[in-house]
Amino acid sequence: MNKSFVLFFFLSIQLFSQNQFPIGIYINTHGPQDRLSNYPQIDSIGFNYIIEATRGIKDYINNIDFNIIPCNSMDSLDYVHRYTKGILKTWQAEELVDTNKVGFKSPDGIGFVAANHIETPWEEEYIKPKYLLTGPDYFQYSHYGGGFGGGTSINYMIEFRMKIAEEHKINVPICKLEAAYYKDGILTILSDTIVYSNQLSTEYTNIYLEYSYPFATSSAIEKGFQKGTEPEYLYGVKFNVIWLGNEKLYVDYVRLYDSEYGYKLQYMYDSVYNNILQEILDYNYPNINYFYSFDEPHSLDNYEPYKIVSQIISSLYNPKFNILYPNWKK
Repeated sequence: MNKSFVLFFFLSIQLFSQNQFPIGIYINTHGPQDRLSNYPQIDSIGFNYIIEATRGIKDYINNIDFNIIPCNSMDSLDYVHRYTKGILKTWQAEELVDTNKVGFKSPDGIGFVAANHIETPWEEEYIKPKYLLTGPDYFQYSHYGGGFGGGTSINYMIEFRMKIAEEHKINVPICKLEAAYYKDGILTILSDTIVYSNQLSTEYTNIYLEYSYPFATSSAIEKGFQKGTEPEYLYGVKFNVIWLGNEKLYVDYVRLYDSEYGYKLQYMYDSVYNNILQEILDYNYPNINYFYSFDEPHSLDNYEPYKIVSQIISSLYNPKFNILYPNWKK
């Protein structure tokens, strides 16, 4: 038997053309001919899918009597994998949760929830700064996962969509915005800014923050809910809106994305669609039914990119679903 590295696993994925439960195997051999010689052995074991890098064997795919899932994560043209490891998440400001749950909280009791936003009372002069919003408190990646671009620091961007009740002739501070991370009993401010009345209007406006992590985050340690030494702080990222008075403030939502992939998914959809379409056309073979995506996502930020990519793939003439590991579908 040729030397091969194989990793056995079961995939729980949707099948669009057959009722056969996919049982897959990773294979990594030295060249196309080695791989071809391994397929009968794999078939005899009982596997019905192979996951492997396919850029080097495209000329052989039509001659392979086996179901293949292309795994070209190190390839810059593997857009399915690249986009599915993007960051994109919108938190609606009015969807408040209890203190010990993931989501926005209004701990100082000044937030009034309306149908599609949260608002402060009318202006109060000389008040102590109060939290209109804090949270959501969940794990974030500090660096991109494996594959093309893996290990590089993630540049996060936040949109705070806000407005004020009345415009001011005199420029006054309205609120402070923070991106922070609570880890190992320490609250680290990653980025912050003071928002003044001349930056806002009576129509909703986006105010932006940008940040990256000066330390590595580890999903193995931080996933799940772990309280810090102070009960008001929960483990993970916080997007704080701290009201400074002077004018009534409304917050619609807080949207988060990375500058590399999530931004394109949200604001350059046509480009994303065309890139994925081209990848599928490049692999329009009857024995390729799925594409390999970013596996084992631990952060809530990763699921909207999966949804968008999956919808694009499903909308094409020959639907091909990307894979989400079953343990992370919950």
